[in-house]
Amino acid sequence: MTQDVVKYGFGKQFNGLHTVWKLDFISEHTDVFNKDTNGVYLLEHDCDGAAFTAKLDETVTFKLNTFEAFNKDTVNIRFLKV
Repeated sequence: MTQDVVKYGFGKQFNGLHTVWKLDFISEHTDVFNKDTNGVYLLEHDCDGAAFTAKLDETVTFKLNTFEAFNKDTVNIRFLKV
């Protein structure tokens, strides 16, 4: 989907309209990704630094082909618990 990435909390280097992927999934158990008050803690930490294949359909250029969950400038993956 083409979206304004600023409203999703991606890194500061990403702005404007870009193609993003959205995945919805569920777990059989509640709160399996929680730590303290962060409902997606384990997802963020498991994915941070994981490699991905670039030059598919993305509309941005990545310095590294890895997911970045924490660096405020380069966050390129977000998890939202709804």
